[in-house]
Amino acid sequence: MILHSFRYPREASPPAAIAPLNASRPRLIFLHGMGGNGSLWRPIAAGLEDAADILCPDQRGHGESTLAPEVTTYGPLDFAGDLVETTATLGFSSARTPAWVIGHSMGVRTACGYAKLDPFAVAGLVLVDLGFSGLAGGGVGDLLAVFLKDLPPEFPDRASARAFLAERCPDPAIAQYLLAVSRTRIGSPRLWFPFDREALLK
Repeated sequence: MILHSFRYPREASPPAAIAPLNASRPRLIFLHGMGGNGSLWRPIAAGLEDAADILCPDQRGHGESTLAPEVTTYGPLDFAGDLVETTATLGFSSARTPAWVIGHSMGVRTACGYAKLDPFAVAGLVLVDLGFSGLAGGGVGDLLAVFLKDLPPEFPDRASARAFLAERCPDPAIAQYLLAVSRTRIGSPRLWFPFDREALLK
């Protein structure tokens, strides 16, 4: 599965064109956590794009990386396989141009899987904030699974979403994170979450 990805740096002309890869610059791959998307890394990428080529994919079932009907598995190596396919297609990392892979939370699992599947394409790993419960760390857990099943697909506005999350979300940090990844459509106050809830539960 080829993942929708954000690439930096971008050039001003034509508008928002992706700059060509530079073999002399380091390459960085940023992997978001569960429920997130690649755009979350933009503030960090902005501080690094003058010195590095950066790839921030939306992982399987997140952001614009919508799932094909045949996608039914959601293990770390499944996510990592998507990254291998994506980086190969984009020519982003290889044995000649290995990348540093930075994973947060669920992205830690993907980063480790990527290093297993394509070790020579990895210059090193930076692993941030993986929970230690579950077979491979992290996971949804029973309380969060119940909450996700009850989470409406959208809210009339941000205030409604904030009130629902404050009352129903089992972890205030997750509530804050969900508000951070939420999106609105131009001209509408309605708020929605850019992830496939069924994929998260699986």
